Amino acid sequence: MKMYPIISEFLELYIRKPSTNLDWEFVTGASGMSEEEINNAFRQWSGMNAEEFINVLQQRQRDFARRNAPRDLFTDIYGDAAEPSQKECRNIIRWTSVEGEKPSNEGKHYYQKIESPFGDAVVVASDKGICSIHFIANFEKTGEFIGKNFSHLNCVNQANIWTEKAEIAMNNVFSQHELVFDVQATEFQKKVWGLLCEIPAGALKSYSELGSDPGSASAARAIGNAVGSNPVAVLIPCHRVLRNTGEIGNFRWGTLRKHALIGWEAVNRI
Repeated sequence: MKMYPIISEFLELYIRKPSTNLDWEFVTGASGMSEEEINNAFRQWSGMNAEEFINVLQQRQRDFARRNAPRDLFTDIYGDAAEPSQKECRNIIRWTSVEGEKPSNEGKHYYQKIESPFGDAVVVASDKGICSIHFIANFEKTGEFIGKNFSHLNCVNQANIWTEKAEIAMNNVFSQHELVFDVQATEFQKKVWGLLCEIPAGALKSYSELGSDPGSASAARAIGNAVGSNPVAVLIPCHRVLRNTGEIGNFRWGTLRKHALIGWEAVNRI
């Protein structure tokens, strides 16, 4: 049984009515599921029950906001809230194209449906590397999705070495993987996406920590646009970037999934 649909439905209700203490009457009434069913799903998915998971997520956001807040008397006395110590795990990545050269759209491209802890996804790859990973609500509409978004490519419903590597990496985010990305992107986008890939699994950064000038609104927007245009879910980890306040913020594949990703990585970090 897939756990993520239950997790997603619960998180949608939590976001609709956030609270330090879960309103189980509201959650069970709106979802039609019992507290036991929801907690069992969370234990199988994350190793914690729903309330423990939400507590970890909330504490993670509070710590992050404190770390990124302007210094005051409190931080001068007690110090900054540093990132939790952990074994750092980053993927080893490279790009197929060099500066001034565009990835080739010629030749056969492959797509594969994959299951992950964060929902079903479709990965598209060439013989050179991974082109795209997108979450999809319904596997039955995969062909329609490919036709709408990749009609310029000769795509076949078949696995290759890079779709298989993507599936392994999506299901083992705390292991290191050697990945090649064959994506259409500007040099600036690749620079920003490369910075995202330097954020270890379970860690978080703010937009300003990615290198924008705090006094430059245009630089912040440019970085935000590059983060938001990331075509490779999870493996180029744009979900690990939050606002300075600790707010989850926008996410190409939905804020519910960003809550799930950040919470799951916080719970399971080494």
